[in-house]
Amino acid sequence: MYRILLVEDQELTRETLLRLLRKYFPDAEVKGVANEAAAGAILKEWEDDRIELDAAVLDLKLPRTEGGTAVVSDLCDLVARLQPRAVVGHITAYFRDKDVNDHLVDLHVKKAHKAGFTVDKTEQNWEDDLLRKLMNYRVERKLDEAFDTAPGFRRRSARGWAGRSSATYRIASLADDISRYWKHLEPHLQDRIRKNFDVQVEQDKVYVGLGGISGTDPA
Repeated sequence: MYRILLVEDQELTRETLLRLLRKYFPDAEVKGVANEAAAGAILKEWEDDRIELDAAVLDLKLPRTEGGTAVVSDLCDLVARLQPRAVVGHITAYFRDKDVNDHLVDLHVKKAHKAGFTVDKTEQNWEDDLLRKLMNYRVERKLDEAFDTAPGFRRRSARGWAGRSSATYRIASLADDISRYWKHLEPHLQDRIRKNFDVQVEQDKVYVGLGGISGTDPA
């Protein structure tokens, strides 16, 4: 199951995002909390139960129990340590603050975090930007996993797929996501997909043919 953890202290914003995430990721388990302590408890529980987190959406500045607000550096470190494969998406209305920029440089440059993005909450339609980024990361990760876990896959034969059933499921799940999110995907990702799948776009419908898989991702 796909899992998303949302950490946002503003109740109205949190409830709005939870509704949108559950709408556009209907197969996902989406949890929303208001502070770092609650997020840390969930992360540790999931680690103990060997449950994998796919995406963390974190408000970059959260209130502290002792007063004031602070950048969520400790929470980011905890996500990276307990859920190293999770995509980390930051949302913030303080995009130009020095402590925010210092945190982003530290996370993505010095620590070389493999995947992440930041969305400016002062921009118009920022929620759409967040959803679009999450869709792109989800499809790109599934594309990477499909060719990593099923290197022996070849073109579909008349009798069906050759290979492991788990790999077959991953390919089919990826095809479903491509069809669902196609219009929201970045052009470079669409180009990469077309090299491996037969994609037909007809008005508002997208058809993904599995017969185009070659087993080696040329991207």
